[in-house]
Amino acid sequence: HEQRVREQERRQALAHTPDDGATWMKLGSAEYGAGRFGMAAVAFRRAGTYKVPFSLYNSAASLARAGDRAGAVALLDTIATGGFLQITLLSGDSDFVALRNDPAFVAVVAKVQRNATPCASNPKARQLDFWVGEWNVTNAAGQPAGHSVVKKILAQCVVFENWTDGQGGEGKSLNAYNSKLNRWQQFWTDQYGGVTEYRESEWDGPSLQLVAH
Repeated sequence: HEQRVREQERRQALAHTPDDGATWMKLGSAEYGAGRFGMAAVAFRRAGTYKVPFSLYNSAASLARAGDRAGAVALLDTIATGGFLQITLLSGDSDFVALRNDPAFVAVVAKVQRNATPCASNPKARQLDFWVGEWNVTNAAGQPAGHSVVKKILAQCVVFENWTDGQGGEGKSLNAYNSKLNRWQQFWTDQYGGVTEYRESEWDGPSLQLVAH
């Protein structure tokens, strides 16, 4: 009874202020909780008109629960195209269990995965992948100079170098492809207090040349 009263209050509030996105969101949640998924989808979609966070996602979830698979996938695709990147939420959401094997849904999940991990699918951001691993480094004379352990971090966006020189001193560098500037950059620091920023770079065949500032 109390829930029905709250729903009625929300509907009355919307009758006077139909542009209240937060109230539309609450109404959508109430309809969803009552199992009226079609009505929930409409209310959430209305909340989306006013840019309420996750309103369109909730509308898609409600459509899926209501059995409108095509409508749910179409709305999810719109959200994904707009930059939605909550891949863990989407992949594990029980609202979309019936869509797991739908090719269109699988394509949307892939699009959201690319949003969440853009460097993994960007060839330019993977140009230094060959560097990943453990390396015994020698100088020009072939003498041991140190040891380097290189790995990818931050969803494959950063190449992280861990350097140990011949005396046991340590240094580290963060290397990333700056898509806005279309070039690689590096930030280097070591235990001796040295800091170097390589803001400019260019490829010379298979070699990357970094320029310090």
